[in-house]
Amino acid sequence: MGKNPRSAVRFGALGFSLLLTLPLPGLGAKWDVQVKQVFTTRVVQEGGVTKAGGETTTFLEGEDVRIECLYLYKQVGDKKDFTSWMVHLSVDGFGVHSEPVNAYAGAVGSKFHTWKADHPGSRKIKCALEMFKDSDPSNNTAQITVTVKARRPLTTGEFPTPLPQNPPPGQKVALVPNLILALKAKVPKSPVGGWPNLFDYVIHRPYQSVKWHVDIARPSRAGTFSLATPPVGEFQGVVDNLSYEGFNAFLTRAWLDERGLGRGRYAALFYLSETANGKTTNGRKGVVEFELVEPLKAGSRPAGGVTVEGPPNPTPTKSVR
Repeated sequence: MGKNPRSAVRFGALGFSLLLTLPLPGLGAKWDVQVKQVFTTRVVQEGGVTKAGGETTTFLEGEDVRIECLYLYKQVGDKKDFTSWMVHLSVDGFGVHSEPVNAYAGAVGSKFHTWKADHPGSRKIKCALEMFKDSDPSNNTAQITVTVKARRPLTTGEFPTPLPQNPPPGQKVALVPNLILALKAKVPKSPVGGWPNLFDYVIHRPYQSVKWHVDIARPSRAGTFSLATPPVGEFQGVVDNLSYEGFNAFLTRAWLDERGLGRGRYAALFYLSETANGKTTNGRKGVVEFELVEPLKAGSRPAGGVTVEGPPNPTPTKSVR
């Protein structure tokens, strides 16, 4: 990562000031560590390389923030009494990074950490130094306040609409005791919220703010399905690098029995959602209909292409209803 020009200027100034504070011969063996400044810069991409951008205290929710702490440690006496010390970085009192400093060569330096701005509002960024034999602990901390602004959430039409992959439309599925019906959807590759695809968008949002869903619905008395009808059950999960191109849930006989559901027509509704600023927005839904039927009796012939679903290789799925 390239050097921040502001850091270079600061180092030069600190080095000059250090020359004016060299230890005098005969003094007791002590060391003093000092925080000179803590500051933040926006992390940017230039030519495929990640680097620190301009210094600022205002960021968008989900942006990567480089927190940097400039420190000075000086000897007052014999080097043999040097003890290693720690640099601690925190946000709103919660530690985000700690790193030891073990060598005494050179008196001016810095440590940094990349933090994702995860919640809108004012945030307290603090750097604290910890040394066992510190001649002046009063200069070991510095703090600044940064502002995190909320991003504009997606509208319904900006979400990619998942394309159902399984079950096939109109499939008849036998209600066998070991039923495990895979409900799968593919997410189209398209730009989302100004980013090249859904995953690039998600990694710049707070964790767990974008989710995938599979709702299970039944038809009305008139025999039609409505997107506004409350589902009889649903599955959901967090969109990540494993699910941004597609996701799946597994409908089992045990899941159906827990909800008192049996044979009949159903629809699986696949969609994405985002929660931002206390509000959840759902994307458009990809829908596929299927039917659960009683298992065939011994000696009978299949009618209507009945499929018996067996155990696949399931992946973790969370059922929320």
